Amino acid sequence: MKRRLLTSKTKYNEPGIYQLVICSRKNNRPILIGRHLQFDDKGILVIGTTKNIETRREQLFQSCIRKKRGHSEGMTFALIGEKAKKLFKKKYGEYDTDYYLEFHFNLTDGNIGKAKKLEEKQLHVYLKKHGELPPLNGALPGRLEEWERIFKNPKRKKASR
Repeated sequence: MKRRLLTSKTKYNEPGIYQLVICSRKNNRPILIGRHLQFDDKGILVIGTTKNIETRREQLFQSCIRKKRGHSEGMTFALIGEKAKKLFKKKYGEYDTDYYLEFHFNLTDGNIGKAKKLEEKQLHVYLKKHGELPPLNGALPGRLEEWERIFKNPKRKKASR
């Protein structure tokens, strides 16, 4: 994936998949995020798709950094970010609040359908590895179809009455 600081513009106005990643200024590495099954050592806050990479980067920048409307996950990050700093400081005495955000992305040759399939695949891999979605992702694409497949599995025996 290509990497940029969230504040750095891209030149790409085409579809793609992206990740918002939180990094520590102390060591310039992703911040570990506690998850159900294991820590996320890549610091992924959200995985998504967009019809326009640069527009999405700008929306995230406006929401996360400037605390303006533009992207729901970015607005959630801005809202909980300040509260999380206070909570961790109170509980642990210190917290790495000196962070920056990176915008990672791949272009999908003008194909939004390809971007959506890649997003779904990345989210499934993340879910399997960590036991939950990235912190700012609200739902798993295709989740209803997946549940439908699981519960209508022909190999599963029906309970006798």
